[in-house]
This record gives sequence, C-alpha cells and structure tokens, in this order.
Amino acid sequence: MHFQLPDDLVALQGRIREFVRTELKPHDAAIEETGDVPEHAMAGLRRMGLFGTNTPKQFGGLGLSMLGSCIAIEELAKAHTAFYYLSGVNVHIGSKAIEFFATGAVRDRWLPELASGRVIGAFALTEPNAGSDAARIETRARRDGDHYILDGSKTYITNAPAAGVFTVFATLDPSAGAKGIAAFAVDARTPGLSIGRVVEMAAGRGSQHAEVTFENCRVPRANLLGQEGEGFAIAMRCLDAGRVHWGAYCVGAASQLLRSITSRRARPLDASCATIRGSSGRSPTWRARCMPRGLSPMRRRGAMTRATRRRERRPRRCRNIPALTWCSASPT
Repeated sequence: MHFQLPDDLVALQGRIREFVRTELKPHDAAIEETGDVPEHAMAGLRRMGLFGTNTPKQFGGLGLSMLGSCIAIEELAKAHTAFYYLSGVNVHIGSKAIEFFATGAVRDRWLPELASGRVIGAFALTEPNAGSDAARIETRARRDGDHYILDGSKTYITNAPAAGVFTVFATLDPSAGAKGIAAFAVDARTPGLSIGRVVEMAAGRGSQHAEVTFENCRVPRANLLGQEGEGFAIAMRCLDAGRVHWGAYCVGAASQLLRSITSRRARPLDASCATIRGSSGRSPTWRARCMPRGLSPMRRRGAMTRATRRRERRPRRCRNIPALTWCSASPT
C-alpha cells in the first residue's frame, strides 16, 4: 500500500488550491459579516466544476472518483464554509438520490442542472420531531391517481432558500416505520412547497438552513425515487457518501486552522528558543523573546514554573525530548 496520489489528482489538487487561495478566501470576512456569497465567486465554483465533482461526465460533472472528489472538498474547506455547503453538499446528499434512483426523464431533467451549479439541490429529511431517528419522520405522502400529495414540515434544511430541487422523504405508512418511507424529487416551484424561517447560525453565515413546509403539495408519480418503502435506504446511502465528503472537509478545515495558528504564533521548540539541560531534571533556560507576548514579569515566571513542572512530571527517560511550545518568534 502506498499513499502517493496519481499525477492527475496532484494536478487537480494544485488547481483547486490556487483557485481557493486567489478567488474564494479573499471573500471570507465579507461573507461572515453580511451572509452574502458574491455571484462572481459562485461563477468561479461553477467554472471549476465543484458542483459536480463526483457526478458522471455524461451529466456534465467532472466524473471524479470518491478520492478525487474528497481531494477537491479538502481544498475547498480552506475557504469559508458557505462555499462547501453550496457546492460540496450539492454533490452527494443534494444529487445522488436523483442520480441513482430517479427515472431516466427525471435524471436527465435535474442532474445536468445540479452538476453545473445552475440549480442547487437540498436534502429534506430532518423534522422537528425526527432528527437522528429518521425512521420517525411525520411528513405524510398519500397516493392520488398519478400524483402523491405531501403534507408536513422539515427543519434545518441546508440550502433550502437557494434550492431549485429537493429530495424529500415522507412516510406512506407511519406504522411501518422505516419500511413505510418513500423519497421524491420535488421542484422548488411546486405549489404547496414553501420556505419558512431561516435558522440563524452562530457562525458560518452564507450557508443558509431553513424550515420547509408542504401543504397539499402534489408531486407527479414519475418523481418517486426508487420504489415505495425504499426511502429510508436511499437516505442512508446518500448520507454515507456525504459523511465521506464531510470527513474530507474536516481534514481541510483543520489543516487550514493549524496553518493559521502556526504562521502567527507557534513553532517547534529548538535550540534558538531554549536549552534543555540534560536529564538532571533542572529547568530549561528560556530566551525572553520566546515567551508569549504581553506577559508581565510575574506571569513570565509563572509560565516558566508551570513548564518546568510539566516537564518534571514526565518519565526521566523522556525529559530530553523537546516538546512543542508557543513562540513569538517568526516561524521557520
């Protein structure tokens, strides 16, 4: 086993990294302040194909493997989270149910739009009384000739205010639990579908999450995804793929945070910062410039004392091993 990326994915990684650095990150502060994602940034996401990284090429996507898609998401995570929610979420929970389970006509209608970013998808599963236990959803679906009629409400639906199509989960038979759930592709313009309260988030503005209500919402029978009773399995398949993406996002966001901290305040302890006096247990000699900024003389002495005590609690055989410490000197 080896962990070296193929040349084509290395090139992809470099292109997306440069795009994120030059075209997305400059907007981070403004997005967090205003909650608005600039249209030219959205145009850049479309140009780079980030709305359809894992969507087959025949539908206008990049056709990347899951590894390639995760590499793209890892780089995208180094900019504001709104970019990931708008485009990265679109790839899996926003479009995979349609890609895998829709009829040919529905797939041809929506997948090219989703992959290009002309339409944004949303995944309407969570409800006020059904979060982690998705088998308990209460939104009802009933057959009416060539249509299904949906009634109920969803909450915390990512991208709902911007979505053009929803993957909606509703139960045909509440007594059947998970086996009574069906999934539908629902055009956002369908009468009876309405966007309710936008949920205000503590951070990560620009990625909107809202309530969605269905009142006598008539959906053509052709928009059924899979078969009746398969909705729960469809939801889990989409979420499993989405969790892989989310893992890649977390890696990218964590690496960006670490890089930010390191560039400003920290670097490994080395001989220019301190001298460890062998294994005798005596305290290290600190240079003043390597102490955290803004400390009074008393707090400096306290910091040195705490560092010494931490070191002396280590087994004697480990005391010669330098540790990471905060340093105000510029990074190497």
